[in-house]
Amino acid sequence: MFMLTDYLKIGKNSNWTNTVSYQIGSDARSRLDWFHAADPNPTYYRKLPSYGLLTADEFRAQSQIDWNALYQANYLNNQNMDGSKRGAVYSVVEDVNKDKTFNFASHFDTRLKENWKLNINFNYQNLKSDNFRRVKDLLGAEYAYNLNAFNNDVQYNTDDANTQVRVGDRTQYSYELSKNHYSLNVSTEIDFSKFNVVASIFSSYSESQRDGHFRSGLASFQNNSKGKSAIYDALDAGLKGKVTYKINGKNFIVYNGAFFSLAPTLNELYINPRAVDYLTPGVKNQIINSNDLSYIMRGQVLKLRLSGYYTTISNSTEISRYYAAVNSNSGSFNTLINEAMTGVDKRYIGAELGFDVKITPTLNATGVASIGEYKYTNRPDVYSFDDLNDFRSYGKANVKDYKVAGTPQKAFSFGLKYNSPKYWWVGASANYLMDQYLDFSALNKTAVMYTNPATNDPYEGATPELIQQLTRQTKFDDQFMLNANAGKSFRIGEYRLGISVSVNNILNNRNYVTGGFEQGRLANFPDVLEESQRQPFLDQNFGMTEELLSLQMFI
Repeated sequence: MFMLTDYLKIGKNSNWTNTVSYQIGSDARSRLDWFHAADPNPTYYRKLPSYGLLTADEFRAQSQIDWNALYQANYLNNQNMDGSKRGAVYSVVEDVNKDKTFNFASHFDTRLKENWKLNINFNYQNLKSDNFRRVKDLLGAEYAYNLNAFNNDVQYNTDDANTQVRVGDRTQYSYELSKNHYSLNVSTEIDFSKFNVVASIFSSYSESQRDGHFRSGLASFQNNSKGKSAIYDALDAGLKGKVTYKINGKNFIVYNGAFFSLAPTLNELYINPRAVDYLTPGVKNQIINSNDLSYIMRGQVLKLRLSGYYTTISNSTEISRYYAAVNSNSGSFNTLINEAMTGVDKRYIGAELGFDVKITPTLNATGVASIGEYKYTNRPDVYSFDDLNDFRSYGKANVKDYKVAGTPQKAFSFGLKYNSPKYWWVGASANYLMDQYLDFSALNKTAVMYTNPATNDPYEGATPELIQQLTRQTKFDDQFMLNANAGKSFRIGEYRLGISVSVNNILNNRNYVTGGFEQGRLANFPDVLEESQRQPFLDQNFGMTEELLSLQMFI
């Protein structure tokens, strides 16, 4: 990152700061890849004991990647009958993201009166994001194929007659996303004896574009895979405000409110940017309405904050990508699909309490309680896009009142900390998490799940009660965890050295699930019913690891 800032003082009451920055960097994440071969993932669903092919003991014995078997498979398939070389059966590839970001920020502030401030902020950002997959390791093979094994071995790049790729070469996809973003914010703050008021108005404009480097071998994609797409522009605006009422020097009431629109991100905008420049059907700017009200106490013995919040999000877009096996009116297909749920409305409502009590000069008690309800409030539209069928619409997803996944909706924590006058401390906290849910598959919540494509009527036995039972959202068990930490600081000449040690999950809770998602590959009633009748495999040996020990040093 390179940054240059100019500070300009204008008179006694005004300042103008301008900053120019440029940032470059890359991120690469490796994964196994295979060509006309079995999935080597040890946790592939057909290898799980619940599928019935392997026992629990056999699964344990094969629960790690067998690298020797992958090398052996490449060795046994390294040449054709005529002696010519063949490509890799298994290889390691990297999904690479290289970003270049130019940013210009200008900030002007002035004091109009002793109790009145004005701020004006302008920001411009130019992002160029190069995304591609490259070969990292051929696992003993001479080369790999740049061919789509999921679709009759068509070329990923028809403009290059050579379908052989080696270590360091780009393969399967290569494209660049660019975005120009302009924003302007004007805010003011007025301070009275009992009130402090902050208000701001802002607007932004963005232009997004995809530039494909590969021309797809699929005829329907060739004109939309390589080259620059049309520019997608979006205009946003909004208001924000904060009002603080000063009851006295230790007690305050604070309100925060915001109402604004938010343009779709690059990931939400293009439904399958790796292959084509098609926009996600129904993608729109989100509308966010956020409000919270807090009571704050800042005493010498007790510090406390009690808050209530209410937030709604409308017109959001959620995209999932996975392998699916679907039966519908237009036939059956097995392919990698991009699933989009658009026009999504969500509501977040709840209350939070936090406190810090000084029991003695050296002993503090802290506590946090959060009780909320985060749920979907409508029936959004569901679409999919894949190599075989292009776009498909599945109508509405019956997800109203489903819970938002990824976070506990209720959480409680209580801790004690002892601070010694001799510069060491020790503490412990007990944490209880409730109401955490599995992320659902939108496709399984549409009518395609229970509709027989041959008759266009519900499958035999697909009663509303059974459908509701099969599609209900999975809720994780409540969890308790006990953590502890200790540390000491030292003074060495002009420097200060600190050492801290933390031990998490002291009671070795191995049943804690941090998250997950519902499979979407089987989206028809007979298969879903069969899956629901399998005996799940639950074993303590596949929960959390033992206590997590971390050592931290800072100077």
